[in-house]
Amino acid sequence: MAKIEKHRVLIHILIWGITWFLLILFFTEGWKDPLRLIHRGLPLIVSLLILIAINLVYLLPELYFKNKFGLYFLNSCFLFVGIIWLLNNDMLIFSDLVEKYSVPERLTQQGRNAQAGTWLRYFIPLIISFVGSTLIELTHFANKKERAAISIEKEKLDTEIKFLKSQINPHFLFNVLNNIYALTVIKSDKAPDNLMRLSEMLRYMLYESNDGKVPLQKEIDYLENYISLASLKDSRGLNVKVEIDKSQPGIKVAPLLFIPFVENAFKHSKIEDLKNGFINISLIISSEQIEFSVENSIPSVSFKKDKLRGIGLTNTKKRLELLYPYKHLLNISDSGKVYSVILKLDLK
Repeated sequence: MAKIEKHRVLIHILIWGITWFLLILFFTEGWKDPLRLIHRGLPLIVSLLILIAINLVYLLPELYFKNKFGLYFLNSCFLFVGIIWLLNNDMLIFSDLVEKYSVPERLTQQGRNAQAGTWLRYFIPLIISFVGSTLIELTHFANKKERAAISIEKEKLDTEIKFLKSQINPHFLFNVLNNIYALTVIKSDKAPDNLMRLSEMLRYMLYESNDGKVPLQKEIDYLENYISLASLKDSRGLNVKVEIDKSQPGIKVAPLLFIPFVENAFKHSKIEDLKNGFINISLIISSEQIEFSVENSIPSVSFKKDKLRGIGLTNTKKRLELLYPYKHLLNISDSGKVYSVILKLDLK
């Protein structure tokens, strides 16, 4: 939520308060008649400071910055009318101040006789201070928002470039091609289907994933194709369990968001160990969120991993922060035997 920093509010109060105090002091020659200055200047200065504070602390952050322009205008008008009415009818606490310092009756009587024109004397300083402080903060807010947008866009581009580079894993590609080649040598009926899966994966990764959001079904197809191709490494079958909810295929999600976790599981689980290696993949959809989880075994004996280890997960975390700010929950745990990832995306 956009808020105006407290120090900026204090700066506005000091600047506008001092400015109008000096102007009133100069034009009314307040140094010659301090009681007149107290009677006519102090209520106005305190009122405009209250007006500025309410505008900067509440009206702008809670209404204008949230695009509630109509409510902002109405509340501003009511606040203006209320303050001027109180000033004009001498209903503020300053009436007691007048009596305390024994302001001559001529001043109070003069103020009552000229009451019809008093609103203008109050309105001009109030509107100038209100509009001036508002314009300054709107300009500051717009510049801040623009700088943040530029920074986010730059980080987003850098992250996506690194992410795409990490996705083009030559080891996976070579292994799949070798496995498909082996199927063609033995003239297996599985060769054409797996070649088509690889083609679909490359097409999705290079072309269809360029959009900001894609249908969830495309992500599911990509995951299933990857799992099928990665499982070709052992003809006996791998201990991979997949449970995917396909009840809402049209939901829009960011592309290539789930695959890094699956890739990480195949890289580091030593799934070839049919006795101890395993991978469990689950995708559950409710009306308000998507829950994606991946569990994989951790081998008791460490083995050499490729140099891209961790890049995909790091980039995915950055993408989640950019694309789903405050709308995702990523929980990664390592028990020493099981590596677990749970990702929840808020659909609201």
